[in-house]
Amino acid sequence: MKPTQIQSKTVGPGDRFLFARILGCAVLLCFVGSASASAVFDIYVLRKGDGVAVTNDMQAHHIDHFSGSADSVTLTNSWAAPSTDPDTRITQGGDFSTYSQLTRSVDGNYLTFMGRSAEVGGSGGDTDHVVGMFNLRTQTFDTSTRVLASEVDQRGGRGFRSGISTDGNDIWFTGRNQRAWHTTLGSDTATDIARNWQYNRIGIHGGDLFISRRAGTTHGLHRWDGLPTDEPTDEVARFADLGTGWDSDNGQYGDFAFVRDYLFITSTNDGPDDISVYARGDGPDEWNRMTGPGQTLTESIEGMPMFSSAIDRGDHVQLFYSNDGGGDNNALYSVMFDLENEAFGTPIHLADAGEGYGFAGVVAVPEPSTYALLFGLGTLGVVLVIRRRRRPGKPDTV
Repeated sequence: MKPTQIQSKTVGPGDRFLFARILGCAVLLCFVGSASASAVFDIYVLRKGDGVAVTNDMQAHHIDHFSGSADSVTLTNSWAAPSTDPDTRITQGGDFSTYSQLTRSVDGNYLTFMGRSAEVGGSGGDTDHVVGMFNLRTQTFDTSTRVLASEVDQRGGRGFRSGISTDGNDIWFTGRNQRAWHTTLGSDTATDIARNWQYNRIGIHGGDLFISRRAGTTHGLHRWDGLPTDEPTDEVARFADLGTGWDSDNGQYGDFAFVRDYLFITSTNDGPDDISVYARGDGPDEWNRMTGPGQTLTESIEGMPMFSSAIDRGDHVQLFYSNDGGGDNNALYSVMFDLENEAFGTPIHLADAGEGYGFAGVVAVPEPSTYALLFGLGTLGVVLVIRRRRRPGKPDTV
């Protein structure tokens, strides 16, 4: 009878580190759970001014880049938009309460803001409307979209308030000329997609176009089904009034953002300017204002605040905003909204615009978590090791 053969296996380099890789992934899993508490952000802020005084004259734009967290940020870069050459410049009046929203494109690659072709220190007059597009990948400006004032019937207004793009080519914008418009990159014409309402800020959510209203007897937020590019044939059918609880007497609504079943929107009502919270109602277009303790933010706000980012952090929503006072003390803030308790926390002062400057729109972009990245690499390592062990190879040795 043959003696019983005891099988043993040569330990290879991959096997030596298998346990270590699995253990490393387990440890990293623990870190992932707490990563949101120390999340890092890229924060882009539109800044206007000349370093001397913030006035209502036409002023140059800068985009400032801050890197940091909810508690602390550091200015890491700043880009000046063209402001001298009449063929490329973009400027804007210093009225921070209504102008210069900053938005991020749907594909995430572009920042959009509005301006005029007027010279610095002058007035908007009948100069062209300009769409400022900042490419986040190349860190360059494109101001080739210069819509003639006669095309958009400016009606004596100083300029357009808000613009947004899907992909850097298609652009929608609004203005105090009581119109909303669509155009494309590099164009000198635009198509009015909505008429006879005084619109304020514009945004895209869930593939639909949203615009806030700030004048007349009907205030709040309007939604278009999809992203219109043609002239309206039936204005009433084009939009739906969103919700109840809007201040119909004195309300003016500005920047807004959706997170889960909540809508965050800036407003000017019969009291202090604020960031209000609305909860989703029964229907798709029903949003009801929340009026409980801590559900309206007024602290650190002077003038209608400006933001374009409300970021889902799991058990919190994080907002970055400027207090939009329009003066030299204009500042950048962060605040948390506790989803469990449905209340704002205490705003944290992050940065000042500096003397002679003012912050306007804000866009915050979460950076990939380092822990999540390491966890992904570790998981990939385990998968590769398992696949290697299952792959047919040399027979085990005695």
